[in-house]
Amino acid sequence: QVNHEVFYIACDQIRSPVLVLDHRGEVVKEVHRGPYGHVLFDSNPAFYLAVDFQGGIPDPLTGLIHFSDSRVYESLVGQWLTPDWDLLMSNLKDPQSLHAYRFNGNDPINAPGDERWKMLDLNKWIQNQGIDLSAFDIGLISRFSNKHNNDDREKSSHALKLPKVTVPSLPIVSGFACGLQRTLNNFGMISSVDKSKVKSEDLFESFQTNKIWSESVPFGNGITVSRVAGHAVVMSAPDADPIRKDVFTQILNNSYLLDLHFVIHGNDVFYFVKNNTWRVADDLTQLQRLSNSVNTTVHENKAEDQKGSGHQVDVRIHIQQYILNIRYGTVAERERHRVLRHAKKHAIGQRWSLERELLATGRESAITWTESEKEQLLNTGSVPGLKGDYYHDPSAYPALADDPSNIIFHKQNKLKPSQHEST
Repeated sequence: QVNHEVFYIACDQIRSPVLVLDHRGEVVKEVHRGPYGHVLFDSNPAFYLAVDFQGGIPDPLTGLIHFSDSRVYESLVGQWLTPDWDLLMSNLKDPQSLHAYRFNGNDPINAPGDERWKMLDLNKWIQNQGIDLSAFDIGLISRFSNKHNNDDREKSSHALKLPKVTVPSLPIVSGFACGLQRTLNNFGMISSVDKSKVKSEDLFESFQTNKIWSESVPFGNGITVSRVAGHAVVMSAPDADPIRKDVFTQILNNSYLLDLHFVIHGNDVFYFVKNNTWRVADDLTQLQRLSNSVNTTVHENKAEDQKGSGHQVDVRIHIQQYILNIRYGTVAERERHRVLRHAKKHAIGQRWSLERELLATGRESAITWTESEKEQLLNTGSVPGLKGDYYHDPSAYPALADDPSNIIFHKQNKLKPSQHEST
């Protein structure tokens, strides 16, 4: 109400005003916003509206939005201007909330607290599709449901406190009630996937101490390598180690960085390419400046292995759990084909090993094997006459190049895949 005149405000699903109507139903103000709340169109800027994006209070001078938790939001950049340090430790299990300035887990189109964007269990997922399981009497909450047990656990969570550990007192639960609840849960289970036999103690999950640690970085603190137009670009912060900064800049800067990244034996492997082999000696000299902080191996490819492609050298830099593979004397496209060829060979071998393990342990496979094929697979580890190939093209999905689940088998003398396909 402004000057004894009543206005009606229409909001979207996240409480952001989009229309202001007068008592006659005529539009007084229309606002269009971007996904992060920045105003793209305002039909009547002179009409001040004290409610803004997601119900926040706008500052007419700065354009900032103030929310009820005393935090200030900038819709142009889509981030908070004040970090949320208080909830940092409680959100350790949610990686999307570790960014202290990120707005609503980088999900501006849903209201805070809305669980539609989270990974839900089967029952909650079905409820979000508009299906009411309680109408079928299989989703109805029982009087013996886990909700009541959780309430008892919460009440007793602080019953006994010891230094550095919190031990809850165990509530008294009827054995008959537990058996009844287990029967009701089994009756209401609509998934075809069997429940895990591994025991899970939900009681103590909420009382485990949250731990956080930092992972080491391959190039050193404050040094990053980015891929720009296919080339590696080394950037560093002012307080970065000058020796490591100079070494990696001399070696990696302006080299070709492939868009392939694999994990081999628990190590992250990245691939770099340099056209000239005469740079090998200079780069090895630079690496000696890092002393024992890195391990370097050199592999010279024989001429007969290159099929006329010339002399090539591989320098592998081992830095903790990272491997930087630099190949000299080739071009990026040829090296990419070589890496993909080895990745495909590795993925096919892994798929054969997986199928053999499934068959040996009596577990179900996505592939239907004949009796003779089963015998050959168990005895030799593969089936003659079958060829492994990609289901998804690695040129479109490079991350699946070494994934055994991306391999299908088909007859070598046929162009189309046979019944031995699996996705």
